[in-house]
Amino acid sequence: MRNILRTLAGVAILAAAMAGTSAAEVVSFSFSNNNGNIDGVVNGTLTLPTACDTGCTAQSVTDVVLTSFPAGLNSPYGAAPLDLFTLFSTHYFNSITTNSSGAVTAIDLAIGGPGGNNYLDLNYQAIHNKLVLETSGSDNTSNSGGFSGVTYTVVSPEPGTWLMLGTGLAAMVEVKRRRAMR
Repeated sequence: MRNILRTLAGVAILAAAMAGTSAAEVVSFSFSNNNGNIDGVVNGTLTLPTACDTGCTAQSVTDVVLTSFPAGLNSPYGAAPLDLFTLFSTHYFNSITTNSSGAVTAIDLAIGGPGGNNYLDLNYQAIHNKLVLETSGSDNTSNSGGFSGVTYTVVSPEPGTWLMLGTGLAAMVEVKRRRAMR
């Protein structure tokens, strides 16, 4: 019984240590059309550098994925999800600031595709948010609200994830201990 308690205590310490380790933070974003010619909502995720989990200033987003967008944008890239860092090679502006909770407090992101007619802007020059996917550049979903026109939400693992991890590790340690005793 004493060995089991030691094993569980060790697993609890390991799980607590893992909970505090830095991992890439993911922030979801969403904006609705209020002045473009294609109605709908644009949703996606931003992957931030690991240093941003405790707040960062003027860091660069490491990935942008569109998770949904209006079908009327006639995407030549297919349906969502779309990894825009893979599709759009030009990163005009890429700066994000978060607070100690990981919440976005400032952003200036403008990334573009071939020919400059396909692009995503988030708080571009503190003016607008816009998504253009088709080659003519005329169809767009746009929001003139600047930073306040976009909703940013920190995506974090649920407590149950850590509980499952700790339970699985405890079981593996106990199985190994029992095999070693044979």
